[in-house]
Amino acid sequence: MEDNDIKYSKNHIWVRIEDDFVYIGVTEAFLENIDEIVEINLPKAGEDIEIEEPFGSIDNGEDLVELISPISGEVLKVNKKIVKDPAILLEDPQGEGWLLKVEPYDWDELDNLLTQEEYEREI
Repeated sequence: MEDNDIKYSKNHIWVRIEDDFVYIGVTEAFLENIDEIVEINLPKAGEDIEIEEPFGSIDNGEDLVELISPISGEVLKVNKKIVKDPAILLEDPQGEGWLLKVEPYDWDELDNLLTQEEYEREI
């Protein structure tokens, strides 16, 4: 996987582009102030997510942090490993800690996301 296949939202969500789908997860910057994850709430496979709308949340024991969708699409798969063991998300957020596998409705929405360099300038 090359870094240029990954795009970022200003809401600290990354999107890794595969052939006909994308993986979505949270960035290390998103997790900087989260020491513990009590629960991860995500949509189910078959559900829709909408760009700029919450698609789930992370409960760190003190706050419920909303996850804002970088694109619109249909959820193809949820990473059940991180739902069972949220520590994986803290250890490897851009690898084993992916959240959703999604089929985008509009691939052009990806053009609005940031490159790694642009994202690093934003944060």
